[in-house]
Amino acid sequence: MRRGVVYACSHLDWIAETIRSALSFARHMPDIERHLFIPATLLKQCRKDLGAAFTKIIGLDQIAYSHRPRFESMLRLKLDQAIFIDGDTLLLAPVFELFDVLEQFDIGATIAPHLFHPKALAGGVYDILPKVSQAIPEWNGGLLVAKKSDRFRQFVVAWDLLFQECIK
Repeated sequence: MRRGVVYACSHLDWIAETIRSALSFARHMPDIERHLFIPATLLKQCRKDLGAAFTKIIGLDQIAYSHRPRFESMLRLKLDQAIFIDGDTLLLAPVFELFDVLEQFDIGATIAPHLFHPKALAGGVYDILPKVSQAIPEWNGGLLVAKKSDRFRQFVVAWDLLFQECIK
């Protein structure tokens, strides 16, 4: 079974932290693959900096949203199981137990930690979003675990459609 961690980086400013994150996975979980999905134009600018951080780099010629190639990384998944993670996350210890969720489900998510974060509150992030009771947690799209399946693909397509509707 092929397992890995998948990154989708869309901006030159985020390359260094994405590399640090991938290297933290290489240090603590060296046997899993580390894939990077990146716009082809950005890949040309930073290929030499990516070094040994990633086992596979996928340049995207066309992406639906230049600021967020996450959907493409999910729809083009070649691994059997993957952790989809934002590049600003560092691994401090192995997290193989995340894959245990996939014995029962096609996808697993965590609750967003910034829901109660003082900077988000002070910055007015929640003032512009629709009001939702704090009893209903926000899911963290920056840390998902999923297995390659038709149901996961259907979920991503539906999420993508909803995202398109929200950005209109």
